[in-house]
Amino acid sequence: MSKISRKELRARLEQVEGELRALRRPPMRFSNFAGASEAKRDIDAWKAAHPELERRHCELRTEAEELERRLEELERREHLEATLAAKLSDAGAKPKSLACALEAESKPALEAVRAWLDKRSMWALVLCGTTGTGKTVAGVWAMAHALRRGGTAAARTAGEIGRMPLFRSARERDEFRHLCGVNMLLIDELGLSPLTENGRGLLIELLNERYEASARTIIASNAIGVPALLELLGERVLDRLRDGGRVVDVSGQSMRAQNRLPPRGG
Repeated sequence: MSKISRKELRARLEQVEGELRALRRPPMRFSNFAGASEAKRDIDAWKAAHPELERRHCELRTEAEELERRLEELERREHLEATLAAKLSDAGAKPKSLACALEAESKPALEAVRAWLDKRSMWALVLCGTTGTGKTVAGVWAMAHALRRGGTAAARTAGEIGRMPLFRSARERDEFRHLCGVNMLLIDELGLSPLTENGRGLLIELLNERYEASARTIIASNAIGVPALLELLGERVLDRLRDGGRVVDVSGQSMRAQNRLPPRGG
C-alpha cells in the first residue's frame, strides 16, 4: 500500500466534510435541554424523509473519523521522528546520512547491522566497502535504533577522534568518557585520511575501553580486508574484534554477513 501524505489526508477530509455539509442534515445542538430535544426531533424527521441520505451520512461520518485518526497518528509519528532527528543531530550524525537513515532502504550494510544487533554477545561490527554502499546510513540507523529504546548514541569520524586533544581540559576528558560510555557508537571514515601516531593511539584506546565494557560499536571503513584493518588498528584491536566482533564487506558480491574474523594467522 502506497504511503499517503498529510496533505492528501487533509484534502480527502475536507472533501468528505464538504459532502457531509451538502447533505443538509440538521445539526445536533447542546445549548440546553430544550434545544437538544428540538434538534433531535429535526434529525429524526430528516432521517425518516431521507433514509438513503442518512446511510450516506453514516458512511461519510465513519470515513471522516478514520481520516482524523490517521492524521493524528501521522502528526504524532512526525513529532517523534523530528525529536529523534534532533537527538541524532546532537549525537553527531550528519544531515544527509540522518535523513536517509530514517527511511533506510534494505541494502547489504543495513542487513548486516540488523543481523549484528540480533547477536547481543557481539560488541563490534566493522562495515567495509567502497563509497556509496550505505555504511554510514546503516550506522546512523543503528544509532536511531538505540535512541528509540531509550539508550544513548554518538557518531564521530575516525579523524575527529584522532584530533581530540585528550586530557587537556575537563571538557575534553568528559567528551572521551562520553564516547567510551554511549550505548551505540558509530566511528565513521576509518582509513579515509591518515591519523597521527597520537591520534591512532587515542582511537585504539577508545576501542579498547568499549571492548572492556562490551559497548556496541560500529566502524565504517573504506579499507577492505584484514591486512588493511591490521595496518589501521593494530594486532591488539584485531584480537578484540576476533573476540566478539564481526567484519562485513558490503561492496556487493563479496558480502559475507555471517563471517567472523579469521583466527590469527588465518
